[in-house]
Amino acid sequence: MNRLPRRYYRSAVRGVRLPWLFAMLADKALPQVPGSGATTTRVLAELFLATMRAAATDSAVAERVWNAVSLTGSPIQLGHPRVIAALYRNRSQGGHRIAGAVAANPAQPQ
Repeated sequence: MNRLPRRYYRSAVRGVRLPWLFAMLADKALPQVPGSGATTTRVLAELFLATMRAAATDSAVAERVWNAVSLTGSPIQLGHPRVIAALYRNRSQGGHRIAGAVAANPAQPQ
């Protein structure tokens, strides 16, 4: 039996796993996206939002995020103490809003 297709798809998954995770978390972080994710997904989505808020105010965090998202650096860089401290400073205060974002539902207060 030819195992080439199986080896190919297993190898391909390794290359797309991280970008897919970032895209999925970005989608799940938006309140207008239908469907409720698992608790882990919701927690990761909140961390994603905190990371984006931190990257907007700290160039070192932004550089590490860019390197992880563009696959030019290791996502392990996001565990650096400076990034963790920035996440703590930028964690959500009970909302899922990004500064300057427009609500998808006009009836929803900002």
